[in-house]
Amino acid sequence: MDIYILKTIFWFLGMCIIFNFMVVFLFKSGFVNETRDDRGHLKKKQSFKGLLVMLLFSLFVIIIMIIYNYSLFNNNDVSFWKIISFDFIIIMLMVFYDSFIIDLLVIGIIRPKIINLPDSMNINTMKEHVKLTFIKGWIFIIPLISIPSIIYYFIFA
Repeated sequence: MDIYILKTIFWFLGMCIIFNFMVVFLFKSGFVNETRDDRGHLKKKQSFKGLLVMLLFSLFVIIIMIIYNYSLFNNNDVSFWKIISFDFIIIMLMVFYDSFIIDLLVIGIIRPKIINLPDSMNINTMKEHVKLTFIKGWIFIIPLISIPSIIYYFIFA
C-alpha cells in the first residue's frame, strides 16, 4: 500500500504543475471567458465553444486519470473499490489544490499579471466560487472520479 501512496504523491505534484500551465493557458487564451462569468462562476447558458472547452478539459482529466491508474496499478489484478478509492483521493487533492491554492491564493490574493484577471474576480468572489465548488461541484467531480475508474477496471484490471 505504501508504494501506491508514494506514487499518488508524485502524480499529485505532477498534476499540480500541469494544472498551473493549464490555468495560465486558459486565462491567456480567453477560454475562461467562454465558460465563466466575470466573477469566476460557470455561466448559466454556455456557448458551443464554452461547452467544447469544458468537454475537452474533462476528457484531458479522464485520460490523465487512466494513465495515473495504469502507472499506479501496473495492470495488476486490483479491485474496483481500490481503483475508485485512489481516484477519489487524487481528484479531491486536485480539487483542494484548485480551490485553495489557485482560486483563493493565486487568483484571490496574489493576482499575477500574467493571467489578466478581471477586477470583478477578487478574493470575495473566489470565496463564493470555492464554496460553490464543494456544494454544486459534485456534478463534475463524481464523473471525473468514476469514469476513469470504470474504464481502467474493465480494460486493464
